[in-house]
Amino acid sequence: MDDQKRQSKIKSSEIIIDFFKVAVLKKGPKDLPKSNLLLAIVILTALFISSINHGLPVAMTETFTVIFITYLLLALRNYQNRYTQTVTALFGGGIVISLVVSMLFFFNDQLPTLIRFIIFFWNLSLITNIIRLSLSANIFFASVISLIYVISVLVMVSVIGPETFPNELK
Repeated sequence: MDDQKRQSKIKSSEIIIDFFKVAVLKKGPKDLPKSNLLLAIVILTALFISSINHGLPVAMTETFTVIFITYLLLALRNYQNRYTQTVTALFGGGIVISLVVSMLFFFNDQLPTLIRFIIFFWNLSLITNIIRLSLSANIFFASVISLIYVISVLVMVSVIGPETFPNELK
């Protein structure tokens, strides 16, 4: 029993480290376990964090849009078998970025524009890298798709109403 607990702790700490490595573009979706349980945990965690920061309607819209677009992209390239790891990487890396942003807001509730741009481009780089690896695409194609991806999420979030749109993006 102690060995099982030790192994699960090792595995969970390894997964957390893997998410940090995904966030800094050192690892990709294929380096994560293909686990529906992990996928569910990561999606629920990201949904929880996003709902704290932006409210539940925005968080749900953002989450479902990312899930749908990811499935659509993978299906168009006939890579549905990569879905679980791709979505896990997107949300896992996103959680790491959210934690960093939360720590920054803890120290300063008004982040300078430069810091906001750095965070935006970090997030865009994360999405680009995951799309590039998941779709076996070149960097240009992945960058264009990432921009479309981000714009689609912002459009879907804005559709639910300007009163629920994140303040920093108004």
